[in-house]
Amino acid sequence: MTSSRRPGSAASAKRREGGGGKKAVRASRDREGACGLGGAGRCGRGHGARGTSGIAPAMALVTVLVALVALVAVVLLVVAQRLGLLYRSCATSCPLVSPWCPQVDASSPRHGGELVAEVLRAHGVRFLFTLPGGHISPVLVACEKIGIRVVDTRHEATAVFAADAVSRVSGRVGVAAVTAGPGVTNAVTAVKNAQMAESPLLLLGGAAATLQKGRGALQDIPQVPLFRTVCKAALSVRAVRDIVPTLRRAIATAMEGTP
Repeated sequence: MTSSRRPGSAASAKRREGGGGKKAVRASRDREGACGLGGAGRCGRGHGARGTSGIAPAMALVTVLVALVALVAVVLLVVAQRLGLLYRSCATSCPLVSPWCPQVDASSPRHGGELVAEVLRAHGVRFLFTLPGGHISPVLVACEKIGIRVVDTRHEATAVFAADAVSRVSGRVGVAAVTAGPGVTNAVTAVKNAQMAESPLLLLGGAAATLQKGRGALQDIPQVPLFRTVCKAALSVRAVRDIVPTLRRAIATAMEGTP
């Protein structure tokens, strides 16, 4: 029995099939390249397994969130600086905060009384009514030095009444300074009178040193709780760096709204 297939025809058929397979693979790759996605995404003809359409919205959302966080941080930093809260920060090593914080110069002859006087002058205060005492003498000397007229009285209540009168006439905050203990308590009646008249008044009261409080220091009494019932704000300063922001806050509180 003879076969019509010539010798070597089987090998030739296999070679033709292999060549066709290679051409099919090559054609498939050409189609993927034409999509411009290389099979990683989805083109207009439906090629590819997964799409990248969700990456762009996610990146946009992350960008918006980062921008909002940065904006909130800047707003909080500005508000803290305006309120004087950064003066209480000791982060002088931070390059973002240190330009806004005061630097302490141990060799400077300046003292806290000069800071008080400068804040008063910056707010247009021309008169300081007082009955002198050792606790407030640095403030009196500094005010006299920079041109604020210090008016001596014979009673603490008289000093506060005079500051109240100046406030009503000028429309600016009236300022009185009294010594610690009985000096402060003697001014309660006059402070209440200013509250009833809705006059902007600032009373500077002396106090015992922070380290001596509660240890039998001269004229050391709890003064702040005494005045919380007769004025809008009663504040205490425990460090030199707190003098300026506390005074600014006190004057702003006295000038806004009504007592």
